[in-house]
Amino acid sequence: KWQDRLVYIQVDEFQDSSLKQYELVKMLAEKHGNLFVVGDPDQTIYEWRGADPQYIVEFEKFFKDSQTIFLKQNYRSTPEILSLGNALIQNNYFRVEKDMETDNPSGVKVVHYHGKDELQEAKWVVQQMQKIIETKGANYQDIAVLYRTNYLSRFVEQELIQANIEYTIFGGFKFFDRMEIKDALAHLRMVAVGDDLSFSRIINVPKRQIGKKRMQFLREKAEQDDLTLYETLKKYVAHDRMRRTDARGFIEAIEHLRKRREELNVSELLQEAMQVTGYEAYRREDGDQERLDNLTELLHSIVQYEQTLGEDIDLNEYLQMISLYTDDDRDDQIDSVKMMTIHTAKGLEFPYVFVVGMTESVLPNVRALRQRKERALEEERRLAYVAVTRAERELYLTESEGFQNGGQKKYPSRFIFEVEDELYERIGELDEALIEEAKEYIRASHPQKQEQIGEGFERGARVMHPVFGVGTVEDIDEKKNTYQIFFDKMKAPRPISRNFKKLESAEKT
Repeated sequence: KWQDRLVYIQVDEFQDSSLKQYELVKMLAEKHGNLFVVGDPDQTIYEWRGADPQYIVEFEKFFKDSQTIFLKQNYRSTPEILSLGNALIQNNYFRVEKDMETDNPSGVKVVHYHGKDELQEAKWVVQQMQKIIETKGANYQDIAVLYRTNYLSRFVEQELIQANIEYTIFGGFKFFDRMEIKDALAHLRMVAVGDDLSFSRIINVPKRQIGKKRMQFLREKAEQDDLTLYETLKKYVAHDRMRRTDARGFIEAIEHLRKRREELNVSELLQEAMQVTGYEAYRREDGDQERLDNLTELLHSIVQYEQTLGEDIDLNEYLQMISLYTDDDRDDQIDSVKMMTIHTAKGLEFPYVFVVGMTESVLPNVRALRQRKERALEEERRLAYVAVTRAERELYLTESEGFQNGGQKKYPSRFIFEVEDELYERIGELDEALIEEAKEYIRASHPQKQEQIGEGFERGARVMHPVFGVGTVEDIDEKKNTYQIFFDKMKAPRPISRNFKKLESAEKT
């Protein structure tokens, strides 16, 4: 029935098709054969949820009589940004060979900034934003900050607030508005002051069988006795209404933490609070890795703050300081910097783009590499390519030294090293010893499987490309593993990967 009714079928974003979606499209188009698909295999960034780039990369294999039309003209970015994007994505093996081109006027080089720590990185990003506003006549809404995962927004958010710059989080909450962050800080406030708001937030997280009716009982008694809710719970813990609850366990945890308060610094106190109240175990059972990452990032920020001060900070002082960020009632509708993950940014464009946290094990993501190895590495590189190609006028890639949340030393992302130095303007002190150490770490931690290179072609060989036709191999770049081929119908030589399977000898055709 549907095969009869659907004479012409068009599919957009075909690179994100899963097996089931591909089979459905193929079935619907089987009768009339009028199928038109649009997509960019270099932007397949949803393999982790079922998308498979093979359906667009090998489209001609699945649909024998099809024709491929390359749309290589880019109307968004400067030549400098495109050159870097092209150089990066050429390192992928499983793709359709193409280079994006533009007639846009030349702009400035892409900037790679290396900081000594993430505080320096954030300060430089914010200072650069202010410079853009002052010298380019831009608005804050022209600027986007992109990152691999949500917890990375924290260190930039704090610096933006310090500089009194408005910002909006797209596709999520601001760091200190996230549920698990509010919960963690409520635990600290319970230790410091035991206020009713914090008590109401966490008394039943994790579940302690203290629901609406028991909370109403506590509120009535608190009003009657002129006590806080926590003091009321302690007074009535043996009451019949509190039977079959874990109220006693909650009280024991808070009292234990209050005794330990003088012995521990704030970061240690938070760690212990998450453990003795059962909150950390509750979040682990919940299985939401992003929430766990955010809690780790909060702890990391406290440790960093303590190290910056060079002395122990009092809990009350910390809570007073953090209120600067948690009481941030900013108007999201006014002129503001846009902040989002790279996945959220797909399909969008911005005049000025900062890709922050370009650190190995973050981008590419270490968990993805462990789970899906080489396929994940190619997808992470496509993700970096998507981030790069969001920029219209200026692009800044930033990273910094220090230690990640898991305690590993931070190194610049391998994707930074995969692009020729001349395509960057480098800012910051990135010494050769650190570069070598980083490359050794990359080789040792996540060895990249090398594709087998066949006998290949020698200089002067005549070859046939399925799209560009017949040409001559003019040069071979061993470092990039590419041929420079001058095709008969083109005006300039093109780089073609030596791994490209469909490149054949012209003598066989």
